[in-house]
Amino acid sequence: MKNTITRNYFMPGIMLAFFTILLAACNNDATEKEDTPVEITDTLTAEKSIAFEDSALIYTYKADTLLKNNVTASNLKWSNFSLSAFWYEDSLPTIAYTANNNFYKQYQLLLQWSPDSSYILDKGSLNAVLLRGKNGVTIIADGDIDTEVSLLNPATKQKARLLYLGSAATLINSCWLNANQVALISTNAEKVNTADTVLWIIDVKNLYYRKYKWHQ
Repeated sequence: MKNTITRNYFMPGIMLAFFTILLAACNNDATEKEDTPVEITDTLTAEKSIAFEDSALIYTYKADTLLKNNVTASNLKWSNFSLSAFWYEDSLPTIAYTANNNFYKQYQLLLQWSPDSSYILDKGSLNAVLLRGKNGVTIIADGDIDTEVSLLNPATKQKARLLYLGSAATLINSCWLNANQVALISTNAEKVNTADTVLWIIDVKNLYYRKYKWHQ
């Protein structure tokens, strides 16, 4: 008799606990479904904010000339570029490099110093081949079909791979926006017989990458 009373006494408590857990699970499921559009909205807001800040960088430092001179389009506007990706890198593949006056002189056409001379953008010295012209002037020729952009630190003599574009892409031009930010334009042949024009804006100090695609 005692056992029967005990079971009857605990049954409502067990059922109450069961329905409480079920209700909590349903609420969690609903919360997850509600969070999805919020995350999408946050991403869109972030993209708009990033694009706005980058447009200010481009026009503040007169880099719009870089776009106009290297993108074949009439009436080119910032709205022709759409942010397709943005991310941070924890670190970059880095090696030591040997540089002397001859290095800076021979590869000067491929090297771009940052405004404060802390960094050098190297647009391909690794794969370049030095040739002696008929008049004795050194000529730089492409030695590899792969495109790689490096970041040199003259103080530490370290060379980091900043951007590897591979064989399907070609670097068109580049410029420094300020002491830490650099802009590069490349063409990327992701599809057969077509080439996308891509604008890269990279914070070389914080390793913050933004990739824009141009569209008509």
